[in-house]
Amino acid sequence: MRDRITNAWELLRGSLWFIPALFTLAGIGLAIALMVVDAGLEVGERVYLWRGGAEGAREVLSTIATAIITVAGVAFSITVVALSLAASQYGSLILVNYRRDQVNQTVLGVFVGTFVYCLVVLGNLGSTDGGGEVPTLSVSFSLVLAVISLAAFILFIHRLTRAMQGDHLTAQVGTELLEAIEWIFPEALGLEAEQADGRDHLPEAFESEAWELAAPRVGYLQAVESDRLMAFLENHDLVMKVSVRPGDFLTQGAPLAKVWGAHEVNREEIDGKLRDFFLVGEERTATQDPEFAVLQLTQIAVRALSPGINDPMTALMCIDWLAAALDRLTGRHIPSGHRFDRAGRLRVIAPVPGFEVTADAAFDALRRHSRQEGHVLIRLVEMAGEVGRNAQRQSDRDTLRRHVERLREEGMSALSMAWEKEQLEGCYRSTVALLDRRQDATS
Repeated sequence: MRDRITNAWELLRGSLWFIPALFTLAGIGLAIALMVVDAGLEVGERVYLWRGGAEGAREVLSTIATAIITVAGVAFSITVVALSLAASQYGSLILVNYRRDQVNQTVLGVFVGTFVYCLVVLGNLGSTDGGGEVPTLSVSFSLVLAVISLAAFILFIHRLTRAMQGDHLTAQVGTELLEAIEWIFPEALGLEAEQADGRDHLPEAFESEAWELAAPRVGYLQAVESDRLMAFLENHDLVMKVSVRPGDFLTQGAPLAKVWGAHEVNREEIDGKLRDFFLVGEERTATQDPEFAVLQLTQIAVRALSPGINDPMTALMCIDWLAAALDRLTGRHIPSGHRFDRAGRLRVIAPVPGFEVTADAAFDALRRHSRQEGHVLIRLVEMAGEVGRNAQRQSDRDTLRRHVERLREEGMSALSMAWEKEQLEGCYRSTVALLDRRQDATS
């Protein structure tokens, strides 16, 4: 259930309607509450930020409502233009981060909430024509909301100008990547693969009797409700071998897993319940998919290295954040793909997006697109050394060594300047020596 809630919250964070909808409801509720308070106050008890009759109140509320909705339209028209420019420079994946910015969502909510508040109060001024009291408190508070909306607009412009800067954008994506690693790989999670104690074998009848579980619909696998899935498999005495992982794109009827049961079961009913544990949507999320944030950073870096943009500093900043993420990942316990129930029986075998998958996503695209950029290749080799200095697992160091070899091979075949090749060779030798020393220290 926690995985489903987390995934739902990620989707809500990425929507532009959720927070504005809350502010709309708040604006309606506030308007009704203040008008009730106004109706119960004596004339001498009223607090006046505004003084005037019903006609003046209509003009004030109409002016504020018109101005706010105009400012909102202009502000978010500017946003569309800014997003178009950002997508062309940094790639379409970063649009998710702009959409998920809660400050921008809150600013839109303030605009919409103020507009709705004024409409509700304005709609209740008709009864004052017959000599009733003007709800001065409600009208006065609309002036307060107008000032708050002005401050929110200034904040919005400030955030938009910052969001267009490459260093701010890479820092935002990099921070989300580190948070995703913290969430997905806490210090102690699951059973380490090397601690399986030989209990990781499937039942003998699995390959011959297991049936295939098909994907319920087209889309990206966003998350798997692992805890509920384990409980369900244990209760029904089932074993599952999952063939996909979060971030994979599924076609209709694509194989999700193979399932085997020790006893006769209603496969149609079982399959329907098992599919509910696989959350499929139209876009990738970082709920259980750290590779998605890595791809965002690599896309920014690749775009920055293109001849049309030619912004190597942004690419180097992306590499710095990737180094921080990989370094954080080396210190995390990667859970085994073999999951056991409380009695120690194997229930699930699933692919784990561990260090190797994340490192491949970070290095491969950058290596291909920076093959003629000596300083970028050298920085990637240095990144491997920085990460390998703290790597505890031999498998992580082997992965880094493999990428260092490929970086050297790519650079030696593509670089044209002899001095660049010499620098790359020197960096390669020092990084390999560091990885070898680290291996000797831990062996």
